[in-house]
Amino acid sequence: MTTFVIKLIAIVTMVIDHVGLLFFPEEIIFRVVGRFSFPLFAWLIANGAKHTKNMNAYAVRLFVFALFSQIPYIMAHRTVIPGFLGLNIFFTLFLGLVGIKLISSGVNKYLQAAGVILISLGAEFSGTDYGAVGVLSIIFFYIFYDNFKLMSVFQFLLHGVLWYVLFLGSGSGLSLLPLLQPVALFSLIIIFFYNHQAGPKMRYLFYLFYPLHLLVLYFIRIYYVN
Repeated sequence: MTTFVIKLIAIVTMVIDHVGLLFFPEEIIFRVVGRFSFPLFAWLIANGAKHTKNMNAYAVRLFVFALFSQIPYIMAHRTVIPGFLGLNIFFTLFLGLVGIKLISSGVNKYLQAAGVILISLGAEFSGTDYGAVGVLSIIFFYIFYDNFKLMSVFQFLLHGVLWYVLFLGSGSGLSLLPLLQPVALFSLIIIFFYNHQAGPKMRYLFYLFYPLHLLVLYFIRIYYVN
């Protein structure tokens, strides 16, 4: 399975998730399918970090599209969550890549650990999509890129343990959706079949698709549902 195919699966499952959020909030199956998307995007960032010739340019690109996508992200979410103020997934991906750059820098291990903790806390408290779990997921995909067993163990600890610790600590009310997060671990099956081939070179497919699909869903919600 090529990088391109994995990216397409991530995009399709993300769209299904967002369609469920905006149009079918009572149909949990949409959100279940959507749990597959983030780990795939997280792995794609780690994979990109392994192969990029310029990590700084990669990080700048993610940050620019994070800014570009923020208004569509807020617009779409506020149709169902009044006053929503979260930060979109590109901010999470950007912070994850910053963490990767830090642990690849050769600085003292204790400084690396402290930096990763600070970046993760920053993601959590600033309200990025998937927060600390998202950032750490990217970093551990990178660290254990060539060891699928350890990769799987640490992703389980993040999506099956830390997720619940943070959820319970947040004081949020009872909700079924957070309980579904371990479903995300099934995306590891897709990653297992990665064949180390890139496939078609369409670098900006996700970068452009993400804000555009949010705008399309927003206008459909506003003009055809409301």
